[in-house]
Amino acid sequence: MSHNTRKGGGSDDPLLQYFAADPFVASYADRNRNLLDALQKTFVHHLEGCETYARYCARLGLDGDTVFDRIEDIPYLPVHAFKQYADRLRSV
Repeated sequence: MSHNTRKGGGSDDPLLQYFAADPFVASYADRNRNLLDALQKTFVHHLEGCETYARYCARLGLDGDTVFDRIEDIPYLPVHAFKQYADRLRSV
């Protein structure tokens, strides 16, 4: 994700926005929903920006239209993928 800063000091990165929010203002359920939304946007960004990740997700039956109901449903890359395919895992 891009880490550009908007006017007013905000970021266009959904994860940075999530972590910048005051954790004591929103309820636990709202924070989880906000995190899921941020991770959904991050998933799509990496899916569109990294051909290797897109192929990995396609093998799992996932595409840019996939909507996740739970954080644990979002696919992660095993650590060995970063070691073996570091030159192909760029989406920023």
